[in-house]
Amino acid sequence: MIQNREWTGLSLRIDLPKSGGEESDEDDRRLAFERCCARAQKEHPRNWSTPERADNARWSLAISYRLPDIAMAIADRRPAARLADQNFDIARYYAEAGRFDDAWRAILHALRYWQGPNGGALTRVAPVELLIDRAFERVMTLERCLHVLATGRPPLRSESPLPE
Repeated sequence: MIQNREWTGLSLRIDLPKSGGEESDEDDRRLAFERCCARAQKEHPRNWSTPERADNARWSLAISYRLPDIAMAIADRRPAARLADQNFDIARYYAEAGRFDDAWRAILHALRYWQGPNGGALTRVAPVELLIDRAFERVMTLERCLHVLATGRPPLRSESPLPE
């Protein structure tokens, strides 16, 4: 995987049904996203009980349905909220669409809370996927790579000691 300069990560992305043997287009995904949100509101009302909770639920579903514009609109509306994107999925969607400046903006958002695998308990050096994944080649200039490497990491989520 890394030898081929590909990073699949562990994503919460769902496999959407393909229409006509081709990738589902954005309108279909948006419609499926809205239906899923409506169903989730009925089935799990607690997750939608406040505007913050609703935004968190919509954020996760927007990533799953590959709708980066919806996710980043939520991030813009709630800049101080902890809306994590551990695998840089939003940035990857933008990069795949050729929207490199939007991808960089999504990377900057995700870097604020990047912990690394296992909640950062074992490895917290840098998000290497940004440096090696071919999807980010046109996004990650030398200056941007240096910025990523110089970015401080947030405190660990758990206080558990490292295994010896």
